[in-house]
Amino acid sequence: MQVEQQKADSQPCHREACAIQECLQKNNYQEERCKDVINQLFKCCETLFKSGGESASCSKKMSKSR
Repeated sequence: MQVEQQKADSQPCHREACAIQECLQKNNYQEERCKDVINQLFKCCETLFKSGGESASCSKKMSKSR
């Protein structure tokens, strides 16, 4: 198993957070071009919070701001 896959398995929503960084870099940091990827992270974190989980990739503020 690759190191990134192990990290994603042990840190919920890590993959989605990394996808945002990749998208922003590819799109010259224009956030509007990455809205779908950003929404995927919010959905992942929302699901995680509802199940009582936590992740360094998800801020507690995220659950309150949506």
